[in-house]
Amino acid sequence: MATARRATVTRTLEGSDGFAYEVAFRPRKTFGISVRLDGRVLVAAPKGSSLAQVDEIVRTRSAWIRKHLKRIGDLPKPRHPVYAHGETHYYLGAPYVLDVTEHRPELVQLAEGRIEIHIGAPIEPGRIQTMLAHWYRHEAQRVFTSRILVWLPLVPNPAIPFKTIRIRAMTSRWGSCTTAGAITLNLRLIQAPIDLVDYVIVHELCHLCHHNHGPGFYRLLDALMPDWRVRRHRLNQLAVW
Repeated sequence: MATARRATVTRTLEGSDGFAYEVAFRPRKTFGISVRLDGRVLVAAPKGSSLAQVDEIVRTRSAWIRKHLKRIGDLPKPRHPVYAHGETHYYLGAPYVLDVTEHRPELVQLAEGRIEIHIGAPIEPGRIQTMLAHWYRHEAQRVFTSRILVWLPLVPNPAIPFKTIRIRAMTSRWGSCTTAGAITLNLRLIQAPIDLVDYVIVHELCHLCHHNHGPGFYRLLDALMPDWRVRRHRLNQLAVW
């Protein structure tokens, strides 16, 4: 998956159920259309093609695009946490209740059914949020690294050597892989069940062999994880906690 930023052009398909779409011209031979979880419609067009050609492709695929926009609109809506004692948060797919107490030294730790947060006065939601985010990031780095080390030896003859793992808060994708072998995973993935974490990791590791979504990529993904489609469907049904 390409990670470099490119200039885009925003167009609109007119009509009562029209939609906006972003066009990026890239060195490729075919048109590609994707609908992101945040509702953005992205069109990757071959360099040299015209906006008229792009518009015609979008019109041709409009029924497919609207179907996916509706599916995204029907997904469970994310809740808005208030970061207070007794609130439920998720870790590797399981719910945990925040157990916030005024205590030093400050720390965050997992207990039986609880995420214990020891915090100095004053106890404020913003500070609880910051401490919890730091803990999630630490856990994500630890868990994701361990799972990559499990799956990486199973990837046959990668054309790109794995270099590093990065953890970022992303709004429209679960992961990405650069041509330099750097894999980026969404921080929020630490809240998903471990088998769904594995799906995203295996997907990105396959890009070390095939830096595209061509037939070779899917043959490798099928070989490494035959039930990846089921896992992808479950991942896409998750609310963003």
